[in-house]
Amino acid sequence: MVRHHLLLPETATRRDLDDPVTISRVAEAVGTREVLELLAALAVADGHATGPAAWNSWKASLVTDLVRRVRSALSGTPLRPAPSLSVEQASLARHGGGAVRINGGAVTVVAPDRAGLLWRAAGVLAAHRMVVRAASAASAGATAVIEFSVVPEYGSPPDPATLEADLRLVLAGRLDIEQRLARRSRSMRPARVPVAPPRVNLVDDASNTATVIEVRAHDRPGLLWRIGRAFGECGLDVRAARVETLGAEAVDVFYVVDRAGRPLTDEVQRAQIRDQVLAALR
Repeated sequence: MVRHHLLLPETATRRDLDDPVTISRVAEAVGTREVLELLAALAVADGHATGPAAWNSWKASLVTDLVRRVRSALSGTPLRPAPSLSVEQASLARHGGGAVRINGGAVTVVAPDRAGLLWRAAGVLAAHRMVVRAASAASAGATAVIEFSVVPEYGSPPDPATLEADLRLVLAGRLDIEQRLARRSRSMRPARVPVAPPRVNLVDDASNTATVIEVRAHDRPGLLWRIGRAFGECGLDVRAARVETLGAEAVDVFYVVDRAGRPLTDEVQRAQIRDQVLAALR
């Protein structure tokens, strides 16, 4: 219990719960359903005792989903695989084009599938002072569907119509989002205390179908966009992302594949990607 007291919240917020490796590794670590249920209760108590930054409805829902999946795996009755698209997503995908739907903290982007779609959309959200907590992508033929979980950086969320209009513009290549983010960065006050240098770590045993890259860096507007653009320049596609902020530090985890849809195995390429991401964060 002591050794694994952070297993559930860290896995839920930093790993893709749809990846079978995620569930199997947690099931192996906990061993029994009794330990799983105790760890779930401990995660809730520990989070509430720490404060709202450590426990909120978003994290609670992820931990609940993880526990449900691991409980099923431990009982020997794996869950049925969920459809790649929900009914609403499939309906949007049938229309093609650049459709955007905003429902509270959920932003759905539907557009022709292409490299860099996720990080371009993330840049628009950052320009509108929206903090991305999680992102996942699925496809239906030549159409991509991206789901973002977002919260306002502060105050009220932006007008959905304005956000949708800008998302459509950037998807059509008619909006320079880099310029907007640069203006935001210039207007921000520099950090008053020294910040740790960014770190990029490739996690080899977290997935069989993608390479998992964990990035730790000082949190700032457009961080997800900068990292995603670096991946795009390296010819990588982001299949899923998990984003968590711990105080002033962001811990972002990405599931990436090469242009052929495979994990990264070449050591020279892996080193180049690490250097490229670090350069984008300086």
